[in-house]
Amino acid sequence: ISGVAEYPGDQQAMPLLGSNAPLRGQKAQMYEGGIRTPTIVHWPGTLAPRKMDHPVAVTDWMPTLLSLAGAEPAEDPMWDGENIWPLIAGEQANPPERELYWNFHWNQFALRLGDWKLIARGDDPTPADCELYDLAADPYETRDLATDEPSRVAEMLTGIEAQRARDNTAARPDV
Repeated sequence: ISGVAEYPGDQQAMPLLGSNAPLRGQKAQMYEGGIRTPTIVHWPGTLAPRKMDHPVAVTDWMPTLLSLAGAEPAEDPMWDGENIWPLIAGEQANPPERELYWNFHWNQFALRLGDWKLIARGDDPTPADCELYDLAADPYETRDLATDEPSRVAEMLTGIEAQRARDNTAARPDV
């Protein structure tokens, strides 16, 4: 992708943003080093110690905490997240596949679906503006598969476009 500063393997470009090494990237980048964050949930007497490795999003916390409090909003808050308590509590072993979406600076986008992640850049990204990674086979995002998987890129780019349409706060009267 032309015109994009890359720092593969180099976390010194902006050292104050921290490092999530050995993952590629850093804060405010769409690579796993910029968006993957470990989380610890500790609730003695309620949760047994265990490790969960299913991807979830920060947007899942509000619906989860609201559900735990037994509260329901009077109207649909149109949250992007979902209640992940069954997953955290170990009641759900294999959650259904869903899209996880990120955007930064209104011209950087990422969509994860299962083990696949598409990164797109630009105001109106095309397949040429995309990178595609199979995170199961390549968690460090070293091999861009976009040219090998054009139909997957097109499908996931459509998913990004749909997510962007939902994010259009100018069209939402409640924001």
